[in-house]
Amino acid sequence: MTGCEGAKGGAAHDEAVSSLSTVVTFCNFSTPQAAAVFRLAPGSGACSRVPLGFPHDVEGCTGITGNEERIYVLCISEGMHHLVALARDTLEFIFSQPLPEIKEGHSILAQGEHLYVVSTGTDEVIRYRLASKGLSDSRAVWRASLAGIDTHHVNSVALWEGNVVISAFGPRFGVLWTSALEGYIHDISRDVRIKNGIYHPHSLSVRHDRLYYLESHRKLFCSLDGPLFAVPGYPRGVCWLSDDLVCIGSNVGRRLSKSTGLIANPADPGAATGSCGITVGDVTRGRHVKRLDLGWVGGEIYDMLAESKSQG
Repeated sequence: MTGCEGAKGGAAHDEAVSSLSTVVTFCNFSTPQAAAVFRLAPGSGACSRVPLGFPHDVEGCTGITGNEERIYVLCISEGMHHLVALARDTLEFIFSQPLPEIKEGHSILAQGEHLYVVSTGTDEVIRYRLASKGLSDSRAVWRASLAGIDTHHVNSVALWEGNVVISAFGPRFGVLWTSALEGYIHDISRDVRIKNGIYHPHSLSVRHDRLYYLESHRKLFCSLDGPLFAVPGYPRGVCWLSDDLVCIGSNVGRRLSKSTGLIANPADPGAATGSCGITVGDVTRGRHVKRLDLGWVGGEIYDMLAESKSQG
């Protein structure tokens, strides 16, 4: 496959994003794959595999972040999470390191001399000291609970107004994650709750000091002021192409209700619905610009990073 099928959209927006590309991570493959990271040009729809340089096939990649020099990817292979570092300009392999203390890792954030990793399976955010050849000095800097297991489903981490913020589903009121109705965004630097009552928040992102998130169960892309537009499927994964244009991952989810249109987390039971791809949205006009089909790669996008360094 040499490109992404189903590219549609206006010529003006294609021209505006033609020189931009994003790095997209996929997760939850049915069998381990050699490639779980792809470079995508939203303007043209061109798509190519990014070799991780990792010696084993991976079950998926559930986090990506970057600084001026490097891109970091969180992947899982043979039951253990690993951090892979790539050169920012060439995407060439630099190093990999196992992270045995991370359980069900979701989302990472490089900030200065530190790397933050969400350890969803232990309700924690783990911080490492980040150096040129690897990570050291791991410690839990915030816990949603003391349970040591996944009770809040903490799932993304970002930097907003100089503070580290996370999103989480909140506790379940039943067996399935569909019963987690009180999701939230929390500032873990100051231990301050930013927003409550979100139905499956994911993928915090920041543009010009404004904080955005996905309300995945309701298929919405939102700012703290409210919803901006709907997204197909079970949305997860966000990156910005410009001040107006945002890329959002759309995933195969589970049908919760035909009458309400709600889509459940892919991990919950139910009939599969939706498709895997990228939706490019215009936040100024509150509408979609184009849709790119990535179902030939897999069913679930987890995270994205714009290759341009001038984000935020």
